[in-house]
Formats: sequence, structure tokens, C-alpha cells
Amino acid sequence: MNAIELAAFSDLFHAATLNCFGHAMAYSLSETESRLLSTRILEETGLVIGWKSLKNYSIYIAGEGNSKAENPSVSSLDTLARFVMHAPYTNEAERKKIAGHYPFWFEYKNHFALDITEESDNIGSVKETSVTKQKKPLYGKLFWLMLFSILLAGGIVYFEKTSDRKAFKADFSTVNLLKSGWSIKNPDTVYWSRHLENPGYLTLFTLRGDSWPDTLPIQPAIRNLVYRKLSGSAHFTTSIYMDDFLPSARWQQAGLILMEDTSPTAKNARISVAYNDEFGGYHQSPEIIVQVITSLGPGCDKPEEIAHHLLFKTDSIVANPGLTQNFNHTALRIERNGNHYRVLYASGASRNTAFHEVVTRDLSFNPKYAGIFALKGYVDDTAVMAVKFKSVEINAE
Repeated sequence: MNAIELAAFSDLFHAATLNCFGHAMAYSLSETESRLLSTRILEETGLVIGWKSLKNYSIYIAGEGNSKAENPSVSSLDTLARFVMHAPYTNEAERKKIAGHYPFWFEYKNHFALDITEESDNIGSVKETSVTKQKKPLYGKLFWLMLFSILLAGGIVYFEKTSDRKAFKADFSTVNLLKSGWSIKNPDTVYWSRHLENPGYLTLFTLRGDSWPDTLPIQPAIRNLVYRKLSGSAHFTTSIYMDDFLPSARWQQAGLILMEDTSPTAKNARISVAYNDEFGGYHQSPEIIVQVITSLGPGCDKPEEIAHHLLFKTDSIVANPGLTQNFNHTALRIERNGNHYRVLYASGASRNTAFHEVVTRDLSFNPKYAGIFALKGYVDDTAVMAVKFKSVEINAE
């Protein structure tokens, strides 16, 4: 591949990861992420790029270690371009029959080359001779190719440095999510359009979905999951603060989740304030709980509830309606010290209520992302409820 083709390939691969994960690639893909990208490409194009190839591409583009040069086949480049350009579904035999000249890759590459040439042509207003103008496209391409490479490398370093800040605090009354390192996964555009409807808060909704693998033939997914990259430190504290959240129907909950990667089957641990009315066939009053769930097993298909902390039974509200004031302000916190995790909860009528320990546990778990979520599991008849998040804090040693 020549220099222009390599630059176009890098740009195309970044576009493909953005299309799949909803955020730019800042480092090489994990095996799980590579498998997910391969699956998404197959599902949307009908064509195959092996996950190992995708992982090697990402290592090369991220420039990690002693990554060897990659020379993807034209068919693989065309498949990536089809994925990014949302081309019609096909299969390999059909593509060979009617599109064996791989038009999507060449269209993407040509547009990429044209864009950097046009940008170079627009710089400056000095009049040029016809000879200079004939040479300029080549010089423009070389200039912008070098600039692209510098910016790509610099952008990765900048992203890593800004993402790895030791202390981070976002007050949702002022922060612009997408401009401060946050991403949205599995967007539901109808409800996401309402995320600013409560001034001073990030508003999420308890939509259908879960990170808990279910018996249904679907992958786990939390809609409108808002997340950001952690520092990579093995010692950190992350906290979220929400107001006026008191779940009132089966499986409604909201809270904080840590994830090893952004794929549906990633290892994860979460804490939430939740409504529970499942008692194994016994009749009891529904309860409001703080629940801590991990999904860390092989394939992450066997979640474990490591804490089920009762706050109160709902029938007690009838006798003491003032209990609801305890949910004026709620905070959830996860502390990590190596493999030792400590989970805490605070709630009360005022914001300065002290934290209480819910559970401590040693976990073989190395989270790279922290997320904010609201969900109602797969219970269709449970109402959708708004959840107001006030702020989030992440502090690392």
C-alpha cells in the first residue's frame, strides 16, 4: 500500500470502530471488542473479516509495541468501507458477481484523497502560476498526509493523557457530555433527546434492557448507557449522585457500572438502587434495595448477586410517608484497591449524609470504563421512569 492508501485505511478503520462502538478508538481493540466488531460487520454487510485480522489492524494503527506493518486485502478494505457507508447487504458470491471491482473501497479512498487535496488547495490566497497549480495537488497530498499522521499520533497521546487524569468531576448542570470524554452506548434517540429536560441534571430513563445475561435469545444491552474511560490505575474511587429517585415497579433501577471493555459480554460489576418483588414464590411486600451484581465468569454468562441490601419494604411507606425523603439525595460509590473492591451507599434528605459500606469483595477484574445507567430489565409492563443524575466523581491514585 502507498502512503495515501495507508492513511485512508487508518481513517476507514477509525470510522468502522466509531460506527460499532460509538466512540473513537484510542488504543488497540481487545479480543472481545475485535470479535464484536467482526460480528457487527457480518450482520450488517453479509461479509466476513476475521476478528484476529481486525485486532492486528488495530494494533498496527494504534502503533502499539513492535506492531508489524499490515497490508489488508482489497476485499477486506471494501468490506470495511461497506460497513462504514451502510452499503446494501450481500454475500461473497454476490459481491464477486456484481461488485468484484470493490467499488466501495475505491470510492472511500478517492474521497479521502480528494478531501485532503481540496483542503490544501484552500490554504492561503497567494496567486500562483499555472505550473505551481499543477504541482500543488501532489504537494498538498504529501503535506496533509504528514499532518494527518502527526495529528493522529498526537491525538492518541492527547486522548490518553486527558482520559487518564487522576481526578475528574462532572457536574451535569454545566458539563457538555460529548465534549468532556463521555460516550453514549446503545442509543435510544427518542429518550436520549430528553436527557436535558431537567435543568441541572443528566436525565436517563429506565428503558428495557440489562447487562445481566437473560434466557431471551438476545445479547445483554443497556440503552443510553453513558460511560467514559478510567485512568487505568488499580487504585481509584468513582461515585455518582442522583436526586429524587425512588423506583416503584418491578426491576426499575439506576446506578453505576464498571466494565472491562464496551462489548455486550464484557466483565462488569454494578451497584444500583432497585425495586425488587421476586421472592421465589413467597408472598412478601416489595422492597427497595441496594443491589451489587458482578458478571465475571467465563463468557460472563453467570452473574452473581454479591449484595442485596434492604433499604425498606414498600408497605412501610403507608405507615411512614416521610421515608420517601430519604431518597431526596442518593450517592453510590465503588472503591478499588488492587483486586479489593469496596461498595458504599448514602441517601438522605440532605446531600451530606454519610456513606455506609454495602459489601467488600476481592475480584479478578480490571475495569477500563465507568458508566451511568438506568434500566427496567426485560419487564415490558413496567413503566419507564426518569432518573436525574446530578454529578459524578472519579479519583485515582
